[in-house]
Amino acid sequence: GPQRLHQRLMSVLGLDAQDALAFIQRSRVMVDGKIQKTNRWIEDYHRITLNGHPLAELSRMAFVAHKPAGYALTEGDPLKRPTYQELLPQTSLVARPLGPVDLASSGLLLLSNIPALRKLGGRKPDVLLPSTFMIRLKERPSAFQLALLESRVPYEAEAEPLVIQDITEEDCGEDVETPELAPLPDDLG
Repeated sequence: GPQRLHQRLMSVLGLDAQDALAFIQRSRVMVDGKIQKTNRWIEDYHRITLNGHPLAELSRMAFVAHKPAGYALTEGDPLKRPTYQELLPQTSLVARPLGPVDLASSGLLLLSNIPALRKLGGRKPDVLLPSTFMIRLKERPSAFQLALLESRVPYEAEAEPLVIQDITEEDCGEDVETPELAPLPDDLG
């Protein structure tokens, strides 16, 4: 049935109203081959594209990419840092990052518009996806610091680690493969 253009973008791509309206206002949405700069009423038969890609195509996309440290998870960055869009196979594709990965972190990043995946990977997901993190520290933490990490305190009751394990070779008595890591910057405490 009839609905507003931004509402269609929201329902098909799992966007919030602000992002959907921004795509329209930036002339990135076409309806039946005509650029839309303002919101409008649409019907089911209208052909809608975002950056030239049909909504049906975008709504089924999911990508897994390695996010290097220093890549911003925003569409644009005022400091001209690289963004997650550079990790997509085509920069015209629209796929949003899932999960709380900060600027300084590196690792596996899921990018998708599939609403069910977006619900799982949001800031307050219904189900927490299992994650494994390897953290390199400048110095060995004290017993108190380890006990604190193993408690729920630093995680604000959202999640907590199931296992905290020291994987240095001398502590575990077996060969552990650890990847080569770049040196830590001096400004990280």
